[in-house]
Amino acid sequence: MKQLTGLLLLVVVVLLEGKSRAQALEQPAPAFLSNRHIIILQADLKNIWGTYFFAVTNPAMVPAEFETLITLPDDTVDFRAQDGLSDADLRLDDQGRLYIKKTFQPGLNLLGVGFQVKASKSGADLIHMTPLVDIPELSVAVPVGSSLKVSGPQFKAGVPPMLAGGKYTGMIATAPVGKGSGVTIHLDGIPKDRFSFTLLGGLVFVLFLLTGTALTIKTRVKVKELDEASL
Repeated sequence: MKQLTGLLLLVVVVLLEGKSRAQALEQPAPAFLSNRHIIILQADLKNIWGTYFFAVTNPAMVPAEFETLITLPDDTVDFRAQDGLSDADLRLDDQGRLYIKKTFQPGLNLLGVGFQVKASKSGADLIHMTPLVDIPELSVAVPVGSSLKVSGPQFKAGVPPMLAGGKYTGMIATAPVGKGSGVTIHLDGIPKDRFSFTLLGGLVFVLFLLTGTALTIKTRVKVKELDEASL
């Protein structure tokens, strides 16, 4: 009887262990931020426009909610949801840090956040970033033929495979970028002389108005003197 009781207990223990393992296998793995992060930059005379591309992987077979911090340039003056996101998926905390929170479908979800940084009126354009999460691979690219060029002390020339079709040129970080470390991106190619030309044009226009006003006043005085002389 004791042997039978012991055998029954053993069977129960084995069944319970098997059930626990099955439940562990059925429990979906959490979603996570993928390794590759890409910044694509463009610019006009006054602003630098960029999109920060990244991906969230959901390894489960069902949709899963995920939240993460997103790193944008320190001097960002505006941002908005782009690929795969809506404004409702973005939020700022009390410290001004940007979060995304969304329910993601199984598999790889490509996402993008657009941002705006003011261009420098003179000198080099420097974009500073302080990563809020670890970034295993960071790339920065600009369109070929845009006259823009990027460089930085933490980067080497090149683009990731998905941008290797000849439409983009850029650089890839030589090592993973750690949370809290500083990143500096040099952006060259914005025509600074146009700022001076615009300023010069404005000054010439003002001078023309002032000169025209002075000539008008002087002419009116002469006309008045001639009228008085003829009386």
